[in-house]
Amino acid sequence: MKNLLSIATLVWLLVPAIASCQSAPVTVKPGQYRAVLKTRGGDLPFGLDIQSAGKDTKTYTVFALNGNERLPMDPATVQGDSIGFQCPYLNPN
Repeated sequence: MKNLLSIATLVWLLVPAIASCQSAPVTVKPGQYRAVLKTRGGDLPFGLDIQSAGKDTKTYTVFALNGNERLPMDPATVQGDSIGFQCPYLNPN
């Protein structure tokens, strides 16, 4: 009975603490970034311009930058600690 009471007390103290540990939503700081695409021929560096897509904190507008070229990418989304987007200009084959 003493062990059960100790466990119940511990749970009673930990549940509010765990419930209050909500992580803040992950966001990406808008700006220009350097990216590298790994290819069989070696690294292919290029720039990325990432901007927030309005009020949605998980969706971003992304442009690939290569010299004076500014190529729009599909909308990017944040999942966990990563940002993902599709590149309509590359054939995966």
